[in-house]
Amino acid sequence: MAETQFGKWLKKWRKARRLTQVQLSAEIDYTDAYISALERGVKHDSGADIRPSEDFVEKVATALGRPVEEARLLAGYHASPIPVTLSEVSEILKQNPGFGAFIDANDPAGYTLLPNSLLADINDALQKIKASLPNDSKK
Repeated sequence: MAETQFGKWLKKWRKARRLTQVQLSAEIDYTDAYISALERGVKHDSGADIRPSEDFVEKVATALGRPVEEARLLAGYHASPIPVTLSEVSEILKQNPGFGAFIDANDPAGYTLLPNSLLADINDALQKIKASLPNDSKK
């Protein structure tokens, strides 16, 4: 088993709040076994990582006093709706508190790559922009 980014984050902030898995599970109404599986990086029989539900991600972030956007990014969910302009993409990168905290927590030097889900959002936005341009400006 290999810990996932979300699992490491969950364990770090749960311990920072000095909560056991049982205490946290009671606070968010999920089982301690589920929390344990996420923290340890338990995989499905297919070999795929267990992905926490969006409901779990939001509840646990709130219970741990962390930004929901931070947790959503680490769990592989889109931080916000798919952007449709370059300025919106730029705003997501500049103003997303979860992304800034993700870099600060995981790579103080700032060399961390963007999470795949955010890269997909950016790529989709850029493709929409390119498709909306006149043919002679698509080069």
